[in-house]
Amino acid sequence: MNIRRVIIAALLILAAFFIQHNLLTAGDVMSTAPNLLLIVCCAIGFLRGSVQGLAAGVFAGLLKDILIGNTLGYYTFIYMILGYGCGLFQKYVNSELLTFPLLFCGAGDLIFQCYIFFFNFALRNRIDLPFYLHHIMMPEIVYTVVSAVFVYQIIRKANEFLDRQERKQAKRFV
Repeated sequence: MNIRRVIIAALLILAAFFIQHNLLTAGDVMSTAPNLLLIVCCAIGFLRGSVQGLAAGVFAGLLKDILIGNTLGYYTFIYMILGYGCGLFQKYVNSELLTFPLLFCGAGDLIFQCYIFFFNFALRNRIDLPFYLHHIMMPEIVYTVVSAVFVYQIIRKANEFLDRQERKQAKRFV
């Protein structure tokens, strides 16, 4: 793995975290914001495979756990699973088409929200799933999918640029 690729991925995750938790929460609509960390983890998984998707998920989750979480590993686990799961489909998905990445970002956000609901509300016997589904889950899923249209394209272009750089470097080496 190229060190440039690791640095770019780390910068993308850091930027997504700070945009998600500083800029988007200030002007959020219906008290929710798109899950940019999930989009980045899924995009890295789709474009680079399950191992790099898992690594992106671990880094994003640990960042969120350390800076805003209460329990270490709470967000790490779900981001890690989602990044790895999206990476499993790398060889089946054409990176140029947006259909599957958007579908999996929406499904991933649904899984993420069910995870949050179960561990934050259902275990505490605060079960009002219809309210949570209507007011929190669905708006966030819609915002995440709409944001994924733009964020996925940025990450895909960065991945293509890094691929070209690696090919040039490999030609120079031979």
